[in-house]
Amino acid sequence: MGGVGEELGRFQEAVRQRFGDDAVRAMRRGHGESIEVASVGLGHRAALNVVSRTVHVLGEAKLAREHEVQTERLAQRQALGRGLGLGR
Repeated sequence: MGGVGEELGRFQEAVRQRFGDDAVRAMRRGHGESIEVASVGLGHRAALNVVSRTVHVLGEAKLAREHEVQTERLAQRQALGRGLGLGR
């Protein structure tokens, strides 16, 4: 990971440290909707909502990338199998 990826990793770690694992899980499960965090006052709820949406989108992007990698690996294995006479 480099550049922007490193920054995003640091952002995610900062969110986890600031709000805790339970809040981060709630952000991911909540599809970016607003969540309740006891340590965040009313004046900062809008900012928390932005963080929640960002955490959710980053989680979705990670899942999409993992799916893409798995699909590529499967295609490579299938191509290798056909090359060895194992496929149709």
